[in-house]
Amino acid sequence: MQFLLDNFFAFTITGIALGAVYALIALGYTLVYGVLQLINFAHSEVFMYGTFATVFTMYLLESAGLELSASGPKFILIMLICLVAAMTASSLIALLLERVAYRPLIKRDAPKLVALISAIGASFMLAELMG
Repeated sequence: MQFLLDNFFAFTITGIALGAVYALIALGYTLVYGVLQLINFAHSEVFMYGTFATVFTMYLLESAGLELSASGPKFILIMLICLVAAMTASSLIALLLERVAYRPLIKRDAPKLVALISAIGASFMLAELMG
């Protein structure tokens, strides 16, 4: 019991952060389902590509001589560059996925099961490409 009381604030912050991540993922699924009328199982892989874009951007910034342990305005600039890289990579992957995997099925009025199988296949493909 003492352990819980000693770490209550840290556990609360961690719980709020984890809940915010869950909420973002749920909102993404809801928005995609609302627009495309199918569940995009490749949704998490799109997030993964954005995360790796951030990692690669930080690596490129570090190899270009920028100090990543900066503080103040320099830190904010680094985070903004990484944010733009993540948004760009995620949006390009999502656009490509929609154009290649989903739009042809929607135009042909394919059954929902076919679109669902396509979404699962796209999820596997994106995960294996990154692997």
